[in-house]
Amino acid sequence: MSSDRVSPTLDERPEDCGLSRRQFVKLSAIAGGSAAFLGNLPGFAKIASAQESPAAAGIDYPLVDPASQIYTVCLQCNTGCGIKVKLHDGIAAKIEGNPFSPMTMYPHIPYETPITDVGTIDGAICPKGQAGIQSVYDPYRLVSVVKRKPGTNRGANQWVTLPFDQAVSEIVEGGDLFGEGHVPGLRESWVLTDKDVAKAMADAIKKIHDEKDAEAKMGRVEAFKVDFADHLDDLIDPDHPDFGPRNNQFTFAWGRLKEARKDLISRFLNAYGTANAHGHTTVCQGSLYFTGKAMSEQYLDGKWQNGQKFYWQGDVGNSEFAIFVGSSPFEGNYGPPFRSPRIMQNSVDDGMRFVVVDPRFSKTAAKAWKWLPAKPGSEGALALAMIRYLLDQDRYNKPYLAAANQAAAKAMGEPTWTEATWLVKIEDGVPGKFLRASEIGIAEKELRPLSTDPEKTFEFDYFVALVDGVPTPVDPYEEDPEKAIRGDLLVDNVVLGEITVKSSLQVIADSAHEHSPEEWAEICGLDAADIAEVAHEFSAHGRKAVADIHRGVSQHTNGFYNVLAWYTLNALLGNFDHAGGLIKLTTYKADGSKKGQPFSLKQGAGGIAPFGTSIIRHNEKYEKHTLFQRDGYPAKRNWYPLSSDVYQEIIPSIGDAYPYPVKALMLYMGSPVYSLPAGHAQIPILMDTKKLPLFVAIDPFIGETSMYADYIFPDQMYLERWEFQGTGRVRGLRRLLAPGRPLSPDGRQPRLRREGGRIRLRARRRRGGAPYLLHRPEGNPAERL
Repeated sequence: MSSDRVSPTLDERPEDCGLSRRQFVKLSAIAGGSAAFLGNLPGFAKIASAQESPAAAGIDYPLVDPASQIYTVCLQCNTGCGIKVKLHDGIAAKIEGNPFSPMTMYPHIPYETPITDVGTIDGAICPKGQAGIQSVYDPYRLVSVVKRKPGTNRGANQWVTLPFDQAVSEIVEGGDLFGEGHVPGLRESWVLTDKDVAKAMADAIKKIHDEKDAEAKMGRVEAFKVDFADHLDDLIDPDHPDFGPRNNQFTFAWGRLKEARKDLISRFLNAYGTANAHGHTTVCQGSLYFTGKAMSEQYLDGKWQNGQKFYWQGDVGNSEFAIFVGSSPFEGNYGPPFRSPRIMQNSVDDGMRFVVVDPRFSKTAAKAWKWLPAKPGSEGALALAMIRYLLDQDRYNKPYLAAANQAAAKAMGEPTWTEATWLVKIEDGVPGKFLRASEIGIAEKELRPLSTDPEKTFEFDYFVALVDGVPTPVDPYEEDPEKAIRGDLLVDNVVLGEITVKSSLQVIADSAHEHSPEEWAEICGLDAADIAEVAHEFSAHGRKAVADIHRGVSQHTNGFYNVLAWYTLNALLGNFDHAGGLIKLTTYKADGSKKGQPFSLKQGAGGIAPFGTSIIRHNEKYEKHTLFQRDGYPAKRNWYPLSSDVYQEIIPSIGDAYPYPVKALMLYMGSPVYSLPAGHAQIPILMDTKKLPLFVAIDPFIGETSMYADYIFPDQMYLERWEFQGTGRVRGLRRLLAPGRPLSPDGRQPRLRREGGRIRLRARRRRGGAPYLLHRPEGNPAERL
């Protein structure tokens, strides 16, 4: 094939470009494509020169010197891979994977290997991780506190700089800060500071909520006003004491929060006494977390409680067969450096096969045994279709599911057991609560000591399973081998006395049989034969098969049920806590709160215990609230009794002043305008100083959301701060390194001075402008440059 195109020479470049192709190629060898950005960094020419001709110059490549390498942890995404940063004359020149880390080298090198021996050994790291240098050296980073210019509207992007201490003072004390009238400072809402009064109020509010009679409930409200007459001014609304104190009118929201910084922020918020501390979970993977929480609840002291907000992941390095649902580990999903080597090594060495469920033909799908492009949001239907196949074809783990209590599980060496055989009451054809032994007269209720206070008791009522057709009391945590219960699995419309019951597994089977295989396939947009083939193969590997799910399954309005369906499918194989099945992340707790750890950072924390309704109305039932007595149905906005960190509710609730007005919002490491669906709809609220009198952001840049703030405090990048990274399998300490001198917003290099044991950065003044200041109380090795 001929072509009239002429290839340009290496020295040819666009007229306005200051970088030749030859220079770009040289720099690319060092920076992996980011050279055009890094070419103007201080000292970078030296790196390029050393890389270009190390042999001719008679020198070694300087970046392999272990003395010029610092080991730390990445935060370009939330995976938290171990990395090492290579320095040249104090400048961060290259980021590689940490060879000691199981997340970036598989298998990793022995931990006893001296660091002096591994200067030339690099682990893998993804392109996003390598691009961390761009974040640190971005010329548009803030290096001083900036304040909205008085007389301008929020979002006008007109700023003035001011000293850190002055900014703190203005935010705390308030005043006429922008020539628009009085702005309430944080001190104005910090009114209730007495711990004993706060606890007494919280106890009284619980009694108000627990009162079921409407008239008596309002009577308790009036009694509350009498009992706390001296503190009614501390409340947002004395007629609705369950709003809590005015302290709650300060909201702190974050997009990402890591250990150490999290502990510091928690101390601050507890000292302030606000119930409004909210994260981003629901825009991240809330349905995954809260399904895990619901499924891990334990029957303790007479009620279901203590569920953990977490999610299971597939042990794909040991699986024989995997289904990746809404998950593409070659592109994301807790790190290509961590998961992809295990998947491919397993595939090559041991013949692992995998299926990808994704409407997009992803990089992972390109390597899959089978790709199922299910319609978005139909993942739960696909799981139910597979559940139906396993039940109809008798391809599920009956011994595991038959274990009704702990004793039965232990007899088989199982770490877990299920309620598959427990009987559920059926009313008008609809499943209800679990049947209790006292309801059919096979066992009486028992008084047992509370786990939290053995001198107090609660009533324990046995659950029930059929054992060879005979109703049998079940104590879930019975350990006596003589009392191991193995129940009947598929119990359908059995009448005990006057109560119709089904087993839990039968309830699941009924749901799976609501549609034929062809109907399920049509809902998913798939072929029924493909689903059957995948389900057959999935069930052919026992516990070595796993369905691995992530955000693609959970990020829908039906996300909770999508996730629950897939976890249930895994349970039919009994693969929880088995190699090659589903596993739970467990890490060292950086706050020292785990048993046996030396010191809990929660000890000695001051402040009051926050109480009252949050602005997002989480962990609270509307029907118990005094607002329900006033407004009834429907509520002005949704309430979330089972969820927390409902990110999309924070700013809209502030806009509606529901359930009460907010006076100040502080945003850390988040951008809801960018990250939330229809985020642009939040902009008018952020711009309205009457709805939100004070808005403070902590951000390294002027971002999509922080541009509407009144104040922006410059944050440090992840390579510049001390912090624990707790999401990954190995708990890493993100440590400070010498990233070189940050640039001021006008692109000039700031000078370094030591003042009072701290490093102060003072950039040269722009003509007619205030200096850019940045305090670094954490210290900065850059002072040695």
